[in-house]
Amino acid sequence: MRITLRLILSLIVTSSAVVFISAGYQARQERVRLQGELERRAAVLADTLQELAEPLLEGDERLGDLQRLVDRFGNRERLAGIALYATDGQPLAFTQSLPQPFRTLPPLAEEAIQADDARNGLLEVGQKRWHVFALPMRREASLLGALVLIHDASYIETHATQLWRQSFIRLFFHVMFIALVTLLIVQWRISSVRSPEKSRIWPRAWWPRGQPLRRKRSCVMPGRRAGRLSG
Repeated sequence: MRITLRLILSLIVTSSAVVFISAGYQARQERVRLQGELERRAAVLADTLQELAEPLLEGDERLGDLQRLVDRFGNRERLAGIALYATDGQPLAFTQSLPQPFRTLPPLAEEAIQADDARNGLLEVGQKRWHVFALPMRREASLLGALVLIHDASYIETHATQLWRQSFIRLFFHVMFIALVTLLIVQWRISSVRSPEKSRIWPRAWWPRGQPLRRKRSCVMPGRRAGRLSG
């Protein structure tokens, strides 16, 4: 009984650990996939806006056209807002849906201007996760500012958590079924080893009452039997 109890506990602990690790790994892979997909979508949109916005940054008289440009592209799926900043951090144009904390130059945009290269990452602002993609704006050799795209990235964590729960439940039942079958097989083997006399007397237990149990006749030829007797 103690052996069986220890076996049950060890199977439960091992199965739970396997399920927890497997579900966590799948959720992490899904989180990485969704984040990479969001980064690629933001990079494509930023390249498109860069080509259209850079000619409009040469003079202050084109700021109205710049505002209409960001308003036209600012209603994409999960896109929280678009903003254009000058090199000194002053906003040149931004969508009305842009979250208030991003009305000033974000740190990633400042890094993009200083490094003259694209920067992106996840930021935790207002108990919510945002994906920020900053791209420097240039006109020939002059650095004009930065284009910033802000996406709502909270769906990534929500989807990953939901996938973790689904994977955990599915793997839990699979592993528990395998553990139960293994436990039944081990229990059956232990029972058969502890009571081997049952396998010896089963013919008498199943033989009809009142009939003698006949032995199998010998197949030795008569001549050979006579030779053995004479010898």
